Amino acid sequence: MPTLLVFLACLSLYPALAVGEKGFGLVDIIATVVTGGAILIEATADEQLRRFIAKSSRSGQIMVKGLWAYSRHPNYLGRYCSGGFVPLRIGG
Repeated sequence: MPTLLVFLACLSLYPALAVGEKGFGLVDIIATVVTGGAILIEATADEQLRRFIAKSSRSGQIMVKGLWAYSRHPNYLGRYCSGGFVPLRIGG
């Protein structure tokens, strides 16, 4: 959930950075949708890992279900996807 908190905190920057005649455009919409998806990926992966750790009886087990079946660290993937679109949100 750290990405969600950072995103919400950065929303207050938008009016200060969007001074000018340009309004909320297509690039802003794309960046917002991708960021929302990234937040969803991160939150889902974090919750899946939390449940796995709570159920796991043996140490050393590896999570291989859900999003974890597709990526070694899907929670970080969500975080980096979100951060990668910050320039689009600011400069779009």
